[in-house]
Amino acid sequence: MTGETTVPTAPPIHGRSAERRLVATLPDRLRTGSAVLVLTGEPGLGRTTLLDEAARSFRAGPVLYVRCDAESRPYGGVRALIAAAGRAPAGAPDIRTAPQTLLDAFRHLAGDGPLLVCLDDAHRWDAPSRAALARAAHRLPRAGRVGLLLTAAGPGPADRDFAALPALPLHPLPPPAAAAFLDDVTGGAVD
Repeated sequence: MTGETTVPTAPPIHGRSAERRLVATLPDRLRTGSAVLVLTGEPGLGRTTLLDEAARSFRAGPVLYVRCDAESRPYGGVRALIAAAGRAPAGAPDIRTAPQTLLDAFRHLAGDGPLLVCLDDAHRWDAPSRAALARAAHRLPRAGRVGLLLTAAGPGPADRDFAALPALPLHPLPPPAAAAFLDDVTGGAVD
């Protein structure tokens, strides 16, 4: 074992130029306010890849990145996000307090600058946590300059929870981009 660390480079992203441009506008929008975007699509279409790229390229302030685990207890997702933000929840969250608790955590992390919150697979959270997150997203300007970028698979219950939020649906790659992607991951060994 050596003392060297190898950091893998990000894999190339194929066929997502328009989507990447739209996601890249989030930092610009945080100069004057808040922004919300939900990346939707079936598993394997690149939701996490786009989220990872946004988190890696955000330089304006801190990034809170959470991979959402399946939660069965009510408000388990809210509790996990609050813990990831380094805050202790003040009591048990409920439908009235959970959205404000999230906004307070975002405001605390953002301080005087912008914050990017990346939530991967938010559809896996329990229904009360998804509802609280959606309510908090609608009130995001109260938290300051906060960007909320989340991914959700569809179709499913999360579609209803996040339906009123701005969304970017991902579709299958066009054949040339799919072929280039396949060449990259197989080293050109597959025809």
